[in-house]
Formats: sequence, structure tokens, C-alpha cells
Amino acid sequence: MVELGRELWERGLEQVEESHDEGDTAWEIEKCMEIVFQAVTSSSLPGPQQLLWMIDTFLEDQYSLTDSCKKFIQNKAYEQEAHRTQCYGRLVDTFLQSGNHKMAREWCVKGFQKTATSAPGIASDLKEKLRELALREKKFDPVAAYRADDFFNYPSRSNYIDYPNIAGRAQGKTPIDGSP
Repeated sequence: MVELGRELWERGLEQVEESHDEGDTAWEIEKCMEIVFQAVTSSSLPGPQQLLWMIDTFLEDQYSLTDSCKKFIQNKAYEQEAHRTQCYGRLVDTFLQSGNHKMAREWCVKGFQKTATSAPGIASDLKEKLRELALREKKFDPVAAYRADDFFNYPSRSNYIDYPNIAGRAQGKTPIDGSP
């Protein structure tokens, strides 16, 4: 069933690209994908592979065909799989692509807490995603805190130069380099 679901997904994307029917085809494919996602969760695939299958599908979705399927990835079983497989970055990217910044931030924090000592590379990536989220939302206080943390943990010229600009923005000042 999972293989058929993949084929339905690929052919459905092609059909949606070529259709000019005011979204009727997209709506029908979205309803079919709900059944496919349900089948994936019931399949014999191991949990991590189920999660990656769903994440890959979300990342390929250019037409919001999987919006109604988000409930599957938010299921507690998949949260446990994310913890077990440490696929936090991909899960966060999925939430960012779907516009769910709240869940993305929540998973960045959860993932960072779980990987800070055991997988510092993953933790660093998640911290960077948190910084980017804060920057997008023009929340310069946390951005400045992340930059300060970078500087104190990894002193470098670029971290030193960047920090005053971010700190100035947090205080409402114009950056030294003249950037907006």
C-alpha cells in the first residue's frame, strides 16, 4: 500500500500541475493522501521510516496537498520517533514549510534539550533555526542572545562583528554596518 501511495503522490502532483479546474483535482488528491498517510501509519515499515516517508512527502508538497495530513506527523508516536531517531531538524523544516512556526520552535527547543550534550552538531543546527525564526519575527533580543552564546562558545572575528549589530537592533538602534 505504501508503494501505491508513493505512486499516487507522484502522479497526483503531475495531475495538479496540469489541471485548470479551480482546485478540484488538488482537493481530491488531498483526500486520497489522508488515506495514504493512514495506511503508512498502519504499515509494516518501522516507525522511523514511516516518519521519514511523511516528512519527505511534506517537503515535496508545493500545492498544500498534505495540509490535512499534518495530524499524522503531530501524533505522539511520531514525536517519540523524532526523539528516538534525532530527526529534529527535518521535523522542524516540515513545520516551517507548512507555516507552523509555533510547532517548529517547540521542536527546536525539545530537540536542543535532548541533543545538547549527546549530539552537539544537531543541537547547533536547531539553535541556528531558533535564531533564524527570531530574526524573521524581528525579535532581536533572542537573536542577540544566540549571537552572544555563539561568540562566547566559538570566539571569532565574524561572531564579534555581528554581535554589536544584533544587540543594537535589540535596543532599537541602527546597525553599525548600515543594514536594515
